[in-house]
Amino acid sequence: MPAADRDKPNVHTLASLDVETGAEPYVYMTKARKRVTFPDPGEMDAFEAEEMLISFGDPQITSKEMLQRWLSETDFKALGAEKLTFYQMLALIADVQKHYEAIFGKPGESPASES
Repeated sequence: MPAADRDKPNVHTLASLDVETGAEPYVYMTKARKRVTFPDPGEMDAFEAEEMLISFGDPQITSKEMLQRWLSETDFKALGAEKLTFYQMLALIADVQKHYEAIFGKPGESPASES
């Protein structure tokens, strides 16, 4: 590559980073027919999304703390009214985590790095 070409780097803009994935947020339907929608990490601030994905598997944070942080107040109350057992709560969180890992990979790796 000629030196002149190396001096002219490709410039990328925010528009060139926009990606449409068709990913959907995780939605849970309560017995009372209320939809509890978990945020779509792909539409969030990158650092907040990473924190959210990591928090699903963090044993240092309670499920209540994690859900209060990431769900809207209305969704958190609807989920609380569901009166899930501990087993059900663990299953729900595992299912949400599995949903997002299928899209974004496990925290610390991209979906492309999975075999």
